[in-house]
Amino acid sequence: MEFDEAVELVRLLRTSKDPAGSLCVAAEDASEVSVDFNMLSAQYPMLPNVVNMVASVVKRLMIEGPDKNRFYTALWEFLSSDSLMPTDEEKAIALLFLLDSYLIPYRQLPLLCMSEDDYKRHRDSLAFNIGVARHIMQRDFLQKTQEASAVLSIIESCESNEEKAVLMAVVLGMVREGAA
Repeated sequence: MEFDEAVELVRLLRTSKDPAGSLCVAAEDASEVSVDFNMLSAQYPMLPNVVNMVASVVKRLMIEGPDKNRFYTALWEFLSSDSLMPTDEEKAIALLFLLDSYLIPYRQLPLLCMSEDDYKRHRDSLAFNIGVARHIMQRDFLQKTQEASAVLSIIESCESNEEKAVLMAVVLGMVREGAA
């Protein structure tokens, strides 16, 4: 999608009877975004602010984890706000950023939630498995699949989905912190 197409899409969404539903369809059917955001920012100096606002709103929505309809409704309410983005061009920039990001199309995920106390209790009971996972993560392997299968094996050895999720959270923490 090019910039001019995004501006036209914003105008179509504004006149749609179901703009949130149309935005959802556009997000799922979007072609590759072919816009040079660096060149666009020279023409539209507000681009970094728009991108930051959009990223913030989408991340907040994803933390809330609404259903698909509520997500796109809230997203359209934000995108259509003339006080935040008064021009169609600003809205198009926001739309292009969304369509170019890994955040869209939105996927509602089944999420496991637990209290901090339950998390700590499970983590403490998994001390041995965590040690094995840390050992696996610090080893060298010939193939990525060898490492992945070793980590998967230790995760699958857990008895419950709660234990699996806690161990996976610890492994992801190792990866993110580079402590592996």
